[in-house]
Amino acid sequence: MTVDLLAALVLAVAVVAAGLLAIHERGPGRHREWVRCPESKVAAQVLVERQEGSFAALTPPDVVACSLLPEGQVDCGKKCLQS
Repeated sequence: MTVDLLAALVLAVAVVAAGLLAIHERGPGRHREWVRCPESKVAAQVLVERQEGSFAALTPPDVVACSLLPEGQVDCGKKCLQS
């Protein structure tokens, strides 16, 4: 009985940890991602910001920074978010 209880506890902790990791990776906040720029046809690292909209929904992501552009406002078409 103790082994079964321990296995159930380990499984429950693993499920909670996986859920928290998924929220951290795909939830609201800023995340760095590698994308292929459709305009310049090269790889770029972008800083994407996701904000929470209504309950359990995210607004469409926005590019805050791009490694291909100088610091400041990202003024390209942001087509990399669509691919």
